[in-house]
Amino acid sequence: MAVVLNAAPPCLCPRVASDSGADDIVAPHGIPTDLLDRVTIIRTLPYTVDEMATIISIRAKTEGLTTADGTVALLAQIADQTSLRYKTRPSKGTQERAGAHLMPIPLTAPPPRARARYAVQLLTPASILAKSRGKDAIEPEDVEQSRTLFFDAKTSAKILVQNATKYIS
Repeated sequence: MAVVLNAAPPCLCPRVASDSGADDIVAPHGIPTDLLDRVTIIRTLPYTVDEMATIISIRAKTEGLTTADGTVALLAQIADQTSLRYKTRPSKGTQERAGAHLMPIPLTAPPPRARARYAVQLLTPASILAKSRGKDAIEPEDVEQSRTLFFDAKTSAKILVQNATKYIS
C-alpha cells in the first residue's frame, strides 16, 4: 500500500523565497534567520538593588552561611557599583563592537539596576575570613577584606591597563 504525502505548506518548508527578488534563502524551520533571531530572543532586565539583596540572602541561606546586620545591604551595594551590564552609548564616530546592537544600551545614565555575580562570589571568601577570625556570621568587615583580595572584572581590567608597561607584551 502506497502512502501519498501532501506537500508541506510554504511556511514549513526549509526554503523560503526572499522578498527582495533574490534567490531562495535556505533557513532552518523555513523562517528567515533574522526573523528567527528576533522571535526567539527574550529581553530580560537586570535586578534592582532590593532584588539583589533578596537573591544574596537566599544564596547565603542556601550555602548555610549566616550574615550580620548590614552585610547583605553592603553586598547589594557592591553589586550595584560593579554592574557591567549597562554601558553608555559610544560617541559618534566610534565603531561599536560586533553584536553590541543586541545589548540594551540606555541613552541616559544607567538605571538603578544591579547584577549579583561578583557580590555572590564574595560570600565564600568572606565566610572563610569570618571563620578564621572565630566568627559564625559574615560581617561587613569580612566582605570589605575579601573585596580587597578579589577584584571584580572592571577593577581588574583597570589595573591591567594602568600597569600595562610592567607586563610582557
